[in-house]
This record gives sequence, C-alpha cells and structure tokens, in this order.
Amino acid sequence: TQPSSIHVAYRESTKGEWEMRGLEHLHPEVREKALVLEAVAKSELGLDLIFTDTLRTQAEQTALYSQGRASVGEVNANRARAGLSAISASANKIITRAGPGSSWHEYGLAFDIAIVDPTGRKIIWNRDSDWNQDGEDDWAQVGALAEGVGLEWGGNFTSIYDAPHYQDRRGMTIAQMKQQFTPGEVAADLP
Repeated sequence: TQPSSIHVAYRESTKGEWEMRGLEHLHPEVREKALVLEAVAKSELGLDLIFTDTLRTQAEQTALYSQGRASVGEVNANRARAGLSAISASANKIITRAGPGSSWHEYGLAFDIAIVDPTGRKIIWNRDSDWNQDGEDDWAQVGALAEGVGLEWGGNFTSIYDAPHYQDRRGMTIAQMKQQFTPGEVAADLP
C-alpha cells in the first residue's frame, strides 16, 4: 500500500516540523497497518492523515516524559539533548505516562497521527474536530477503525486519553520488550 499523495506532499513540505521519523522506522507489519489505517480513513471517512511520530530514541522519550514533571529549563535541556525544539512554559504539560524505555514508540511498534484539513495546509489536535462535516468527532471515527486493522487506539486507554496514538504490542509486554530489545531500535525481528 502506498501513502496517499496528500500524505507525501504534506510530509515533504513540513519534514522535520511535524514528523520525527518516517514510517520506514516502524516494525514492517506495524508500518503496513499504519498505511491501511490511512487508506481506510480516506476511503471510508474522507479524512487525510499525516504520521507525526514513529520511532523514538530513549533521549526523545526522556524529554517528552519530563514535560510537566520538571521545570521548563530542565525540559528544554532534555529536548535539546534529544534534538527537539524548545517549548514554552505554557506548553510544559504532561503528555505521556511512559517513562524512558517504556514507550511502544521506542521499539517501532507505535505511531501518532494528525488529521489534515481539507486544504492540506493545517493539522488539527483538538478533540472535537469534524473536517469531514458529518457531525461526528474525526478522532473517534479514525480510532474506531483501529481494531479492524489490528491496532490499539490511544483514545481507549484508561490511564490517559491519547487520540493521536496507535500501537501494536505484537503480543508482548513492555517488560518483555525491555529484556529483549534496545529502546530506540526497531524490534524488526519480532514476529
């Protein structure tokens, strides 16, 4: 499955601004599921997606985990070490519950998306978006497609609502991943 033309065009025009790493940095089966999700969202809902986050290094996870838990100065020092841009004090809020080594992103088994507006120029993050104008929350509609393509949706998590997040644990626990794989490297040999 090839990504949609809007996905490619948007990714190329904003490379580095919204996307940390491309889909090639996902486990091969997770990558395929991501592309199927993108295609089904377009064909069934008329929504265009962009992939904003795939594989993370342990330094990136450390930086993201420190948000809302450390001063903005410490957070920005962590972000600088990870090659991420600085954030403002108002953006210093908890955005993940997964500490370093404990995120499915660190093993190439998770990705985040954003929904692209019909012009292809904006992405949205708010929970009540309705770009396809059908009266329903776009995030929930895309999330409802996840199980059908073999993914877990972060909007169904009990610990934190994470609408952009999708993952495939491949039958593993984080404890098992930590024992068998190095954070920041795709667990490509995982069946």
